[in-house]
Amino acid sequence: MTSSDSDIGRPARPAFLRHMFTPGRSLLAVAIVPLLLVGAAVRLAPLTSDRRTTAAISEDGYLMLTVARNIALGRSLTIADGTIPTNGVQPLVTFAWAGLHWLFDSERLAALRAVIIVQFAVALVTALFVALLARDAFRDQAWRDSGALLAASLWFASPLALSHTSNGLETGPYVCAIAAILLIDLRWRARSALRAAVLGAMLGLLFLVRNDAVFFILAFLLAALRGNGQAGQERNGDPGPLRRRLGHATIIAAAALAVASPWLMYNARIFGHIVPVSGRAQNLNLEIGESLVAVPHGLAEYAWMVTPLPERLAGGWLWALVTSIVLVGVVAATIRRGRLAGMTLRRWMAILLVHSALLAAYYGVFFGAAYFLPRYLFPLSLIAVLLPIIWVMPPARPSRIERSTGTRGGVPMAAGLTLLVMIAAGRFHARSAVHDHAQVVQWVSEHLTPDAWVGAPQSGTLGYFHDRTINLDGKVNPLALQARRDNRLFQYIVDDTTIEYIADWYGLARWLDRPETVQEERDADLLRRHFAVIVRDPERNLVVLRRLEGLSARPKQIPSP
Repeated sequence: MTSSDSDIGRPARPAFLRHMFTPGRSLLAVAIVPLLLVGAAVRLAPLTSDRRTTAAISEDGYLMLTVARNIALGRSLTIADGTIPTNGVQPLVTFAWAGLHWLFDSERLAALRAVIIVQFAVALVTALFVALLARDAFRDQAWRDSGALLAASLWFASPLALSHTSNGLETGPYVCAIAAILLIDLRWRARSALRAAVLGAMLGLLFLVRNDAVFFILAFLLAALRGNGQAGQERNGDPGPLRRRLGHATIIAAAALAVASPWLMYNARIFGHIVPVSGRAQNLNLEIGESLVAVPHGLAEYAWMVTPLPERLAGGWLWALVTSIVLVGVVAATIRRGRLAGMTLRRWMAILLVHSALLAAYYGVFFGAAYFLPRYLFPLSLIAVLLPIIWVMPPARPSRIERSTGTRGGVPMAAGLTLLVMIAAGRFHARSAVHDHAQVVQWVSEHLTPDAWVGAPQSGTLGYFHDRTINLDGKVNPLALQARRDNRLFQYIVDDTTIEYIADWYGLARWLDRPETVQEERDADLLRRHFAVIVRDPERNLVVLRRLEGLSARPKQIPSP
């Protein structure tokens, strides 16, 4: 009896639910429902206490929220109590967070709770989009709807998604927007100039969500130039003449550029470069190719999706080689299994794969912070989440091993996958109770008044809770970035700022203990002549420096944008 036959005479259910509770498949609820509940519980847990609320946002997330709060206070895109203009953020989400701060009169805890709730809603919407994309991928499978629901719930509860969609950054909205664009491209079948203009405008907005969307735009344009019947260009599958495809790609590119150009012009006019200071600061001391060793680990985590992989797999070329070999074998076996089930590569999958390849190449070769790779590769999760599902769900044509053992996926494997995800999500929840920079904020709030000027290389969390904080690594401070480029960072601190204290992690002590190791200053002893260590606490991972004498110079006048 088919699922439709079994439902005769009963109230109609949505397609997903009707298939989910079909006899013989209802046990999938032991995976889908628990995964959704775990994902929701972990995402909303920061609302249970003030400590968890403040610990939920990452250091870089607080950099963005500091600027957002200043916008809400009428200080424009600035840091340091509104005195230093910056473009070291992703603009669209920053303005969205600014709106939340404005709604709550810039009261910090209330605004943070609103951010957490909005991130939860965005993740829910993204999970729905994952289900729709997965449903298209599994369109020829008897378990299409159940597999799509399982993929969505796995994505929603995966520790990778939990980490990258609840950190206060743009990553969650960025992946949600990518999924929305792919779905519109999938569903809007008739080619037209209007379609191209709408998609181009959406790609421009995507760039404003996150600037490395240029790689997604490139992948999308390549797909538009190639064309295929799936995208609905013609009923007979003909993608149309090259001239027509080229025209539509030109409209897409022009619309995207038109939407993105105000931000690019603002960057160039005010800061002298279209690339924000955050990206330029991160790559200041770059060694070409230094992050390549971490790429296999990042890709393997998404191919697995269920739990984080050990960091040692990104710790050397030997581990990178072993990880690459295993990754290629697993992906190849998964592709073979998918083909046996009649699955084919869809247009949206190809776009994501090309996009991910471009991201891996760029960040592996031309970026210096390998620990950020998992976050930058997060769009890959939209297609990577399909891999475990292909193994969990029963194939149309079982392999020889499956025929001989009688194992064909289904509920037992789904239950095991769910257990692993729940354990990993529980560990993520436990680790997220304490913020890595809380001790710096605590010391400043307990020992200094709000009008004291404090400097910090890692200024995100401290800068959000202590307004008079000056960023020293240049990620959001163009003056510090220029000082680093000119090898006069200490001179900038001593002569050009009103900084009275410098507070950060314990590693900051080397600025006085081993100043010769600081590449960004020619006069290695300059800081030691003007600052002294007053707190040195390796157990708390905290060092505080204090200026020895009065300010040697008034701060330079900083122009407003």
